Amino acid sequence: MRHFLAVLIGAILLVGVAHGAMDTVHANDEEFWQDHSLVYALVAAVTNAGQGEYRVTILPVATLTGKFDCGLSRDVVLTMIVGEASAIPAPPEAGSKTLMLIRQKNMATAEGTQREYRVPSSLMSFMPEKSACVKVSGIGDKVVSEVAESLRRSRIKPDPKPNK
Repeated sequence: MRHFLAVLIGAILLVGVAHGAMDTVHANDEEFWQDHSLVYALVAAVTNAGQGEYRVTILPVATLTGKFDCGLSRDVVLTMIVGEASAIPAPPEAGSKTLMLIRQKNMATAEGTQREYRVPSSLMSFMPEKSACVKVSGIGDKVVSEVAESLRRSRIKPDPKPNK
């Protein structure tokens, strides 16, 4: 019985440490926005790549903040990690509408430069449930406007010379 309790307590502590050690991103981190964008997108397909990794094809509709240009991309295949090692509890379903943070990174390959897209696994202080991927009912969902307002409050710098 003691051995069972010791194992149980150890397992609980390990899970707590794993989630507690996860980084938290705040909206006012300007360096983060150099290669990340927040987009409203439709999920076209989801494929389980194994061990909590998923390939998700999105149809980007609008960019709320960041450098990603939805007008230049018909569809985007990205990678996300879900489950215990991520702040994303589960992958989105094909056909769902999402608010999603994506990271764009240029990778050197034998064929030249290729762009890689990932959804960060870190906790996002400005997103609902602190997840980088949130299901919404549509672009008019109040969650979309709440996140946009939260980003504005965090990112807009006060005017050093306000009008009098």
